[in-house]
Amino acid sequence: MYALQYQSGLAVRDWAPVGSPYQDRQDLAVPIGVPAAVVDSTNSLHVFVRNAGGGVSGRAQVASGKWNRWADLKGPASPARSGRRSPPRG
Repeated sequence: MYALQYQSGLAVRDWAPVGSPYQDRQDLAVPIGVPAAVVDSTNSLHVFVRNAGGGVSGRAQVASGKWNRWADLKGPASPARSGRRSPPRG
């Protein structure tokens, strides 16, 4: 969920869903991670989630205010998903 405020002092717009990398696959949408968001130097909002494959998916809001499609940014699978054990910390 996100909401926009176009100028300080103005009301925040209605909340809207960011969506999921798995819009049509509820079985894959369940295990995704908690979203993280960042605003870049052009004031574009980028949202990232751990995806069902253990990598990261992300999408960004472009200058027009519309969202681009979710992209699978790949990345290594987590040890829990890949069957590998994490090295001991010490």
